[in-house]
Amino acid sequence: MKTMLKVVSIIYIVLGGLGVIGGILTAIFLAGAGAMTDQYAYEAGVGYTNSYMDILTALGVGLGIFIIIGSVIAILTGVFGVKGAGGKKGPLTAGLVFVIIGLLLSLAGTVAAITMDAFSISGLLGYVLPVLYLISGFSVRKELQ
Repeated sequence: MKTMLKVVSIIYIVLGGLGVIGGILTAIFLAGAGAMTDQYAYEAGVGYTNSYMDILTALGVGLGIFIIIGSVIAILTGVFGVKGAGGKKGPLTAGLVFVIIGLLLSLAGTVAAITMDAFSISGLLGYVLPVLYLISGFSVRKELQ
């Protein structure tokens, strides 16, 4: 189980790193697109569009920041898992707490998707990695006691 925990943790680290890059690009491109659209609206003399573009720009940057925060948490979860697989109980417990919080947030998102008729079975694939982490993490934690 230590090997599975280490592999899943490394996947978390890699995907978290990609998420940080994606979050930065999202914030930059959406802020740039909003600013360009804002400038075109100003030149066209459509004044009311400016406030809408400012809101959309702020939402885009906010989205990028949320993506970055989630990705950093994924990286930390992976680092804690690797340390936990090495025999350290404290970081493993912290990683398990992060995964449980992430699963609860994902569950809330799934419930919201169901209520909005936006649910698809492929959305359940996001639960595979956290569940593998939990199974291997609790198993390794039991071995460390």
